[in-house]
Amino acid sequence: MPHSLLVASRFLQGIPRKAWGKQAEIFYLVAIQSAERSIHIQNAYFVPDEQIREALIQAAKRGVDVKIMVPGRHIDMPLVRMASRSHYGELLQAGVHILEYNHTMMHQKNAVIDGLLSTIGSINFDGRSLRANEEDSLAFYDSGFAAQVEATFADDEKYSREITYQSWKKRGAEQHLAEVFSVFFEPLY
Repeated sequence: MPHSLLVASRFLQGIPRKAWGKQAEIFYLVAIQSAERSIHIQNAYFVPDEQIREALIQAAKRGVDVKIMVPGRHIDMPLVRMASRSHYGELLQAGVHILEYNHTMMHQKNAVIDGLLSTIGSINFDGRSLRANEEDSLAFYDSGFAAQVEATFADDEKYSREITYQSWKKRGAEQHLAEVFSVFFEPLY
């Protein structure tokens, strides 16, 4: 790894210890709130809490290009997908772009903010990852590395379907019921 990446990186832990507690969650929240141009997130289990959702909404409303890529039909935890989809409405209405990756199972956990700050690791945007599991990610403040992560995102967009607010609203009753049911299990994700 180039020396500049080592100097410009930060180790994030999602381990629930007093000293570290919500370190990763706070990092992501501050990064989202500070974004000026773009927020591109790929995440296998995207069930953010209300505070993170509100930060993404506010970013989109202030003109930040917010794109979230999540698994489509190929996912190992369908209940998590349903819980994620239950929150699409408020995000889509605010201008957040949601893409479902449908080529194979997507298991990435990365983000790029403003083409400069990027994270890659095992931390999902869900309560379990951020507050219960022992998860780790690296954060890099390096435009070259961020460009590489962005290139992966762009390649994966080719295999993704963008969810619009209209298509989300027209989902069937069975889908809607599954989303409502899945919310009861959100604390477990």
